[in-house]
Amino acid sequence: MTAVHEPCDLLEAATDEDRDAAIADALANAGLTLDELTAQARTGSFDSFKARLAWVVVGGVHR
Repeated sequence: MTAVHEPCDLLEAATDEDRDAAIADALANAGLTLDELTAQARTGSFDSFKARLAWVVVGGVHR
């Protein structure tokens, strides 16, 4: 059986403002700046679980 995918009217594309808010919230929750989090990501050594979770958000949407 082949699944048929139809557009869903309930979905909305995230805006640049949504992206920026997600990044700001993740950084605030981790208590880090973007530079601090990026440095931890480069080494793969995060100071906390919150920092690692923040990178999941930020690393996926940061340009």
